[in-house]
Formats: sequence, C-alpha cells, structure tokens
Amino acid sequence: MSGAQSRLSPLLKFLPKKIQSQLDKPVVSVLRLQGTISAQKSKKYINLENTRKQIDKAFSSKKLASVLVSVNSPGGSPVQSDLVTSYIQMKASKHNVPVAVFVEDMAASGGYWLACAGSEIFASRSSILGSLGVIYFNVGIQELIQKLGVERRVITAGDNKALMDPMSPMKEGDVKIIKTMLENTHKHFVDHVKKNRGDRLTGSDDELFNGGVWTGEPALELGLIDGIEHMDDYIQKKFGDKVKVNRIKSPGSAIAEALGASLPVQVEQDFIKSQLESFGKLKI
Repeated sequence: MSGAQSRLSPLLKFLPKKIQSQLDKPVVSVLRLQGTISAQKSKKYINLENTRKQIDKAFSSKKLASVLVSVNSPGGSPVQSDLVTSYIQMKASKHNVPVAVFVEDMAASGGYWLACAGSEIFASRSSILGSLGVIYFNVGIQELIQKLGVERRVITAGDNKALMDPMSPMKEGDVKIIKTMLENTHKHFVDHVKKNRGDRLTGSDDELFNGGVWTGEPALELGLIDGIEHMDDYIQKKFGDKVKVNRIKSPGSAIAEALGASLPVQVEQDFIKSQLESFGKLKI
C-alpha cells in the first residue's frame, strides 16, 4: 500500500458503504483493438504508437484482476502486429495480470496475431478466424504503358533496387527474393502462434498455416481458440457483479459513436483502402 493510500485508509470507514464497496471491487480493463493494422499515422489504424497509451491505461488500474482485449481486425502489417502484441504481453508479465482476448467480427491474419497476445482466446460462433499466411501483391502495367507510348526510364545502383517494378516485366530473380521474404515472415508468424497456443493446437501445420479461414466452432476444434464466449457473459461468470469494468476509450471513439459510425462497415472500408495502399508491401 502506498503512503497516500495508508493515510487515507482510516478515513474510508466514514464513506458511504456504497462508495466503499466500489473501492473494494476488483477491476477488469477492457481494451478494444479494431481496424486494419498499419504504421500509418491516422488514429483509425492499429499500431503501437496509436495504442500505447490505451494499453498503458488498461494496465494502470489499482486492484486490476484481468485485462480483456476485444479484437476486430482483418490484419495488415506484420511488424506492427508483432509490436502491439509484444507490448501487451510485456505489460501483462510486468503487472502479473492475465489477458483474455475476445474476437468480434474477425481476427484474420495479423488480427489473429494480435489475438495470440492473450493466454485465452474466445470468439462468437460466426467470428472469422485464421488466414495464417503472408501475402505480397502488385500489378504489372508494362504492356499498358507500351500501348500508351510511354517510355520507362530507370537508372539504379544495385541490381535489385528496382525490385518488382510494376512497369517492367516480372523477373525470376525478383520472385525468388519476394518468396524468401514471405517464407521468413510466415515462419515468424507460425512460431508466434505455436509459442502462444502450444499443445492446444490440434490441426497439422498444413491444415493450420495454409491461409485458410474458419468460423468459431471449427476454429475451436483446431485449437485456435479456447471457447465460444461473449465478453459480457465471461465477466458475469467469472466475477459476477462484484467487479468494476474499466472500458478504455480509443482516440476519436466518442466522436465516432456520436456520429453513429458502423464498425463492421468501417473495418471493411479501411481494409479495402489498405489493400489499395499496400501494393508492393508484405501483409499478413
């Protein structure tokens, strides 16, 4: 107990019993991670800099019993997925507080990477989980620019500097380099899932890590989640009414709620936009 708390504790008995009971309740923090995972500065994206303060706040409550993370993401940057997950797990270890994750509409690809931040993962029956693979894509428009009479001029120092140039024919060497990057990132993803799910995984590597997706019940059979459970039901079963729920607000969430923004629609729109912005980038 801190010095300030010890000085105040004798005075607590003079407070109304209702207030005393509120002060004595354990605290459960609820953290929401929703949207595409990207290093872009916009607050609507999930990345470490956008979520750091929310995560800190989630773990800052006195009498903290648990942190519950609500995930709703189609994926995105593998690096930001790793950074956010590692930060949550570091805070959980430092404060010796368990973390449970609840999947809303989806935890696909990088979204499932985030879900593995929890010692337990729960989902709804219709949640979409999986897509445990890595993808790279761009477009080739060399024939189009030829038809338009456009001459492509590229000068490089370094044989691979113009890697996967969309205005030049695809090169076998470029494909080899990209495939190596994909395989390395995929191995990191697989290692992360296996480390956090352990012997709860029941599917083979070929079954689990081929990029396929599942709804809640098949994901449970494969060991990707621990149960079909909604967060509010979980809180009620585990803590009853004797708990204070601290719901961490994300930046701009109050405005979005006031304007009646639809999360599933916004996630879908952000996902489509991120796809258009991600030509030539690795994504999970």
